[in-house]
Amino acid sequence: MESKYKDGHQTTESEVTGMLIAALFAGQHTSSITSIWTGAYLLRHKEYMTVVLDEQKNLMRKHGNKVDYDILSEMEVLYRSHSDFSVTTNEGKEYDISKSHIVATSPAFANRLPHVYKDPDSYDPDRFSPGREEDKVTGAFSYISFGGGRHGCLGEPFAYL
Repeated sequence: MESKYKDGHQTTESEVTGMLIAALFAGQHTSSITSIWTGAYLLRHKEYMTVVLDEQKNLMRKHGNKVDYDILSEMEVLYRSHSDFSVTTNEGKEYDISKSHIVATSPAFANRLPHVYKDPDSYDPDRFSPGREEDKVTGAFSYISFGGGRHGCLGEPFAYL
């Protein structure tokens, strides 16, 4: 609440609230888009729609009207894309990650890794410039502020605005 614009005038509560709503909207937007495309493809490919609906009906028979994260995680068809994988650290230590686990990462930590970024705690936008491109040192996931994997965050252009 004590933030200020470049010209020195303070942000109002309304402006800060608007920024928070915008940040929440970006996350919801990504989830909404993924859900909409999943639904569109299911409508187009009836053979998968039947399997999905049967799975949901079976869960409803098993759990009644109760729906929570644990129940939804029983949806094998929904989670079909999940798979076990391994991660190897820079030191060569390997970790096996089960598809049943939830993996979370902290961009604030990951974007300060000294084996990726030279002088990681300093503000240096030039680290992303042609010729340096420190954000690509260890591959596609060196810089994770806007996600990665199957698709990056659709809110990235919104964030730049």
